This record gives sequence, structure tokens and C-alpha cells, in this order.
Amino acid sequence: MDDLKKLFEEVKAKNDKTKRLVRSEKEAEEEAKKNAAIDAVMAEEAKVEEVVDPLEFAPIKDVLSQFDGEWQDATAALKKWDEKKAKLDEIAAACNNVKIKPVNTENIAKFLLKEVSNISMAAIGASTAIANGMKKDFEVGSKILLAGIL
Repeated sequence: MDDLKKLFEEVKAKNDKTKRLVRSEKEAEEEAKKNAAIDAVMAEEAKVEEVVDPLEFAPIKDVLSQFDGEWQDATAALKKWDEKKAKLDEIAAACNNVKIKPVNTENIAKFLLKEVSNISMAAIGASTAIANGMKKDFEVGSKILLAGIL
């Protein structure tokens, strides 16, 4: 009993009364908390640096013109898979770290889709290199390739 009396006396000594707020005061307090949270997020976003793609400043090159229909037919006619792989690696090497001139990519995408069944990783690597160089301009080709790759 003595312990309880001591605890009650400590609470009375603190004179800790909870403050009740009127609705308008509650709303103002909540609004202040929201604004503080928004300010914290804005300050965090200001700290994040914008990432710049180095290909934006690269000159545009017409890389895909060297891989036209004749090249595709000659590559498709090859019987050995390692020779086909070497040809597909040529596409990846030519398109690597280059900003590619926007052209119709339907033919090359169909060719790469056929090659996915034979030499999947080389064809996927070539299509990835083209997609990285063309960005949004490879939309038609990516739609053709997506179903076959998946």
C-alpha cells in the first residue's frame, strides 16, 4: 500500500495534465505536421542529383543500315551456330555505347526473333544493345521481340 501511495504522490507532484484541443486547434496541428512532412520530403528530393544519360550527348550514328536484309539472309543461311553467334555479336558490338539513328526496326526485330529460338542469348544480347542505343525509338521492335523472348 505504501508503494502505491508513493506512486500517486509522484504523479500528483508532476502535475501532468493532458491538454485537450479544440477541433480547430487539432486541424491546425495536423496541418502543421503535414507541412513539416512535405518540407522534409522536398528537402530530400533536392539532395538527390539528376542522373544524366551519357548517350544524350553522343552523336547519332546509322548503325543498323549495315545489318540490312542481305546481311540477315546471309546470317540466317549459316549452318554453324558459332558463326551465327559471331554475326549476332557483331550487332551487339556495333550498337554498344552508340546513339542509334531512328529507323524502322521491324525487319531486324523479326530476324532476331527467329534467331532467339536458335541462339537465344546472342540474339537477346543484340536486341538489348539495339534497345539501349535507340531508347524509345525501338518501341516497334521491342513489341515484336517481347512475346518470343518471354
